[in-house]
Amino acid sequence: VIQFKGEWSQRCLFPQDKNFFYCNKMNQDTVNHEISILVKEMVKFADKQADGTYKTTFGKIFKDEVLEQTLESLVGTMKAARRAGVIQFKGEMLLQGAHDNVEVTLLKPDFGH
Repeated sequence: VIQFKGEWSQRCLFPQDKNFFYCNKMNQDTVNHEISILVKEMVKFADKQADGTYKTTFGKIFKDEVLEQTLESLVGTMKAARRAGVIQFKGEMLLQGAHDNVEVTLLKPDFGH
């Protein structure tokens, strides 16, 4: 069972259901919203580059209070943002402590606007 905005729905679990596309759209809207939150916060504290991108480290992103309190899964949101071409970083997954100094580049600072 998946919950969206306080409503419980089992429709999302069954691809043959005519409402499955709607459910997937809701999921993508949620992902895009979380990516836009990540982008908005990164623009606030990352260093702007001459080419219009922004650079920071995973440690700074991880320790950002707004991101910590707002995003359901920071690492999941970052992976989705990378798949969408919004950010880039080296490695498959970033872990706090071990990857605090890994550089993260925001490629699309206008995402979600």
